[in-house]
Amino acid sequence: MGITEGLLAQVTPPDTIAQNTDTIRVSAARKGGVETTINYSARDSIRFDVVQKIMYLFGDAKIDYGTTSLVAEQIQINWETSTVYANGVPDSAGKLVGTPIFKDGEEMYEAEKMAYNYKTKRGKITGAITKQGEGYIHAETVKKNADNELFGQNAQYTTCDLKHPHFFINAHKMKVEPGRKVITGPFNLWIGDVPTPLGFLFGLFPTPKKRASGVIIPTFGETRERGFYLRNGGYYWAVNDYLGMRFMGDIYSLGDYGVSAHGDYYKRYKYRGNFSLEHSTFNGEDQLSTDATVGPPRLFRPQNKTYWVRWNHSPEALGGRGRFSASVNAGSSSYNKVNATDPGQYLSSTFQSAVSYSRSLPNAPINYDIRASHFQNVQTKEVTFNLPDFTLGTNSLYPFRWLAPEVPTGAWYENITNQAYFTYRLNAQNRFTNRVGRDTLDFSKHLDRILSAGQYGADHNFNISLGSYKILKYLNFSPNVAYRESWQFKRLDYRFTQTAAGLDSIETDTISRFSRIYNYSAGASLSTQIYGMYNFKGKKIKAIRHVINPAVSYNFSPDFGDPRYDFYETLPKLNQEGTQRLSRYNGMLYSAPSPFPQSSLNFSLRNSVEMKKVSKKDTVSGFDKVKLIDNLTASGGYNFAADSFNLSDILVQLNTNLFNRISINMTFNFSPYQFYNGRRVNEYEFGRGNYKLVNFTQANFDVSTDLNPENWKREKRESTNSYPVGPETQPTTYPQTAVTALPEYVDFDVKWSLYLGFNASYFNPRYFPEGSITQNRNVMVRGTVNPSEKWKVAFSSGYDMVNKDVTFTKIDLYRDLHCWEMSIGWTPFGYAQGYYVNINVKSSILRDLKFTRNQTYYNR
Repeated sequence: MGITEGLLAQVTPPDTIAQNTDTIRVSAARKGGVETTINYSARDSIRFDVVQKIMYLFGDAKIDYGTTSLVAEQIQINWETSTVYANGVPDSAGKLVGTPIFKDGEEMYEAEKMAYNYKTKRGKITGAITKQGEGYIHAETVKKNADNELFGQNAQYTTCDLKHPHFFINAHKMKVEPGRKVITGPFNLWIGDVPTPLGFLFGLFPTPKKRASGVIIPTFGETRERGFYLRNGGYYWAVNDYLGMRFMGDIYSLGDYGVSAHGDYYKRYKYRGNFSLEHSTFNGEDQLSTDATVGPPRLFRPQNKTYWVRWNHSPEALGGRGRFSASVNAGSSSYNKVNATDPGQYLSSTFQSAVSYSRSLPNAPINYDIRASHFQNVQTKEVTFNLPDFTLGTNSLYPFRWLAPEVPTGAWYENITNQAYFTYRLNAQNRFTNRVGRDTLDFSKHLDRILSAGQYGADHNFNISLGSYKILKYLNFSPNVAYRESWQFKRLDYRFTQTAAGLDSIETDTISRFSRIYNYSAGASLSTQIYGMYNFKGKKIKAIRHVINPAVSYNFSPDFGDPRYDFYETLPKLNQEGTQRLSRYNGMLYSAPSPFPQSSLNFSLRNSVEMKKVSKKDTVSGFDKVKLIDNLTASGGYNFAADSFNLSDILVQLNTNLFNRISINMTFNFSPYQFYNGRRVNEYEFGRGNYKLVNFTQANFDVSTDLNPENWKREKRESTNSYPVGPETQPTTYPQTAVTALPEYVDFDVKWSLYLGFNASYFNPRYFPEGSITQNRNVMVRGTVNPSEKWKVAFSSGYDMVNKDVTFTKIDLYRDLHCWEMSIGWTPFGYAQGYYVNINVKSSILRDLKFTRNQTYYNR
């Protein structure tokens, strides 16, 4: 039988008849002990003792009182004392069932029995289990006061969600401030019901519902060059709901140190990003002092300072026309050599940065982009800045539509009006580099020289399309015209000098002068499609279709090396007979067009083959289309304006993905000319009279497959290395160093995976001089296997068949230990040779509760 009752609070209404009411001071109506409706129900029965004012609920008893609810097998309500008692009952096996589950707002408690005063909001809970943040609290007895604070006796704190946890922090007394922190007296750590000597006189464990500020505990270790260290220690500052900051520091026993500031910000539907500024010092190798005036020279270790800046910003707004983004990665050339914690970071030699704002103007076909960019090579120490880089462009503009807004259907000029368009693009740059001539300069010492050698200019690009038209019903004809002009403010002048000793030289002068560099070209293309079909009478394969796309194009551009353009200067060759052309804009911001005329006829023949077969899955059409050859193309060209070697090499490309399983990519080069002693001569091969048209010179081959059937059926899960912040996010956690940390995401659902790859290049030794080519043949293998539900093994390796050596090899072992996790990594040889073992608690609250051992390139 189910019964639901309700008690309403009694409120004495004011006397509306009284005329002498004080309008300034009105007494509030006195409320009773119950301030809202109490709803209760039971599956078995409800009994009410009128004399004692006690109500008994039996069998799945439930009580709802405002934001408070209680569910238990038996509940007793004392209306006289405003107290609720709840407990479970033993079943036939003696196991306690129907134990109380108490909810107060967002807090939930599970217990063996409890008593609660709904008027004073005080209570006592026996055998309590409650979740606070990422942790769980088990206590023999818990008392709750009106401020929602909990006081536990003989309590345990753990992040394991089992009723009998794998580990816990044991304390005789414990205080819990929900949503804030857990405070204990003397405590020690228990693992697997075994007490350990690890503990302290008191404990403080934050349990914030939102991000909170706090101390970051450093990691301890040793490096071979900088001694013992404390790294990545500092303070986390939760500035607000959208921004979090970390202030970190490192200190080494041999005198080095490092400081850094990191920030993460996120605003939903607006933008997200992160930034960091890092500075560190390191002592170089021992050197002898040269400034000693008395006594022998002394040994000292010079201190070097390094820095690094990172900033990533990306917008998330779906609307709007403006877009601001940033990707900055720059710093000292030696920073990563000293501070890198993984092989990829250590081996990277080039870095790029870009900060840009782009926008499309409303109600106008114009868009622009303002950008500041940076390129850095830490090996050569070359740095290049573009400050700023401005681009202005237009969408396709149709001028004939402006002249004839309404074109009669069928008119001879209809296609021209609707298809002819042009686009314009302006690019203006201001470039500075510390590579001046043959010198690589230091920005801090030679800034004036670097600025004076800076280059700036503008590039205008016009592309004109005259549309595409049908010829003889099946041929597509497309003419085009292009014009490009660059403006620069520097050029080179050359001076040839011949000495009496017969040693020639060419001197180069950089002249400040406005220069126009322009080029133009025109062309047209002719293409069509040819289809072929072969039908089968078999039960599985129904047809094979072959598609052929032949195309011919013609391009023309004049000889811009002619003296009338003044883009090149003709000078005698050094210590040789004949002349040479030297560009006046060699190494400049914009280069001169080709000094050779172009009047070339290009051709290509593209093929694709697919098969139609009976499908067991597609019940609508009943067929599947399978690609056999995605692309098989032969291409080449003939330049009528060239004085020699008019016919280009023939390039053959093959790309296919057989049965959506095996990816194949191949390229082949064939030369139509004869070779003598590895040198090409201007005579066609078929001129020998041996029925041979071309010579096979070189090839590239790449084949790979992924032999994991589950990946073919399911979507790949994405992982991110960013740590967003915001009002709705969890408390911020931080990654450990790559030497000891687990990957961001380990997918235990994929039972196994195997990737196989092979790539090779071949150069025909008959047509290349010995020692002038580099061949490669590499085998790659990587994969994972799950021996059980909680184990995962990942491996990657390869073999260089030319050098007969094993390439980078690594084996990783992962184990899910429920509330713990374990990772073991081993790199058996090579630069990154070493190992690491890491066992740690999964929860970020107790992230420093871990065991770590490693020996890698960083500390070996």
